[in-house]
Amino acid sequence: MMELLRSPDCVFLVVTAPTTVSLEEAGYFVERLSQGGMHAEAVVANRWHPESDRLPQGIVKAADRLGSGDASARATGAVLVDRLRREPQRRSEAEAMRSFSEQHVGLPILAIPELADDVHDVQGLRRVGAYLFP
Repeated sequence: MMELLRSPDCVFLVVTAPTTVSLEEAGYFVERLSQGGMHAEAVVANRWHPESDRLPQGIVKAADRLGSGDASARATGAVLVDRLRREPQRRSEAEAMRSFSEQHVGLPILAIPELADDVHDVQGLRRVGAYLFP
């Protein structure tokens, strides 16, 4: 069995969350695989909230102004407030992913964004597969 696990025909995908602690554990596992003569082919970061463009200056004031407008303006303001609320998590994930990538140069990281539904059936696996194998 160990011969098969160490052969070039066998590779591992390490699945993790995009948090510092989870990525540290994934890094430990990748290193242990290597020490054991096995090969991690890639890391899958599950439920990642990819970092998008930086938020523009004045977004807080804009969200406040929109919050006192008509229904359409309030809806837009609510979207901005939600984006602001999620920004610390996005930044934290992006930093953890950058740090992991710097420590494991050449190891691909495949990102699966947080999906609307849990993956519990074949259809859900197909949705995940679309991110892994575009």
